[in-house]
Amino acid sequence: MWNSSIVIAHLRHLSTVCDRVSASRDLSVITIEGVVLPPGWNRAHTRMKVELPEDYPLSPPGVNGNLTRILVEAGLRYRGYKPADYYEGHQWAPPGWAWWCYQKMEWNPGHDNLVSLLELVRTDMSKP
Repeated sequence: MWNSSIVIAHLRHLSTVCDRVSASRDLSVITIEGVVLPPGWNRAHTRMKVELPEDYPLSPPGVNGNLTRILVEAGLRYRGYKPADYYEGHQWAPPGWAWWCYQKMEWNPGHDNLVSLLELVRTDMSKP
């Protein structure tokens, strides 16, 4: 199980760059409202949910191998197309959400946190 003091510190840091951040009672799911999307998307903002792996921050959130997900609102399109690694209606995406799939990502547990994760996802969204 993750260290709740680390998760809370990372949530506080995330709340300095995002207006609306919340967490499930057990801190296993982080919800970020109003994530600004890069140009080219059919919306200016989206919601994002991040499931934390049990050994966070040793393992990055949302990587398929640790059975956690990064979810964004369903219905997103980039320049009119559904991007690769974005799955609507998938068994891992509840209704109204789409799974943004990562097979792997560069992650340094001594440096990376929820803010760097958000920026990594937004960078990937700028060139899906």
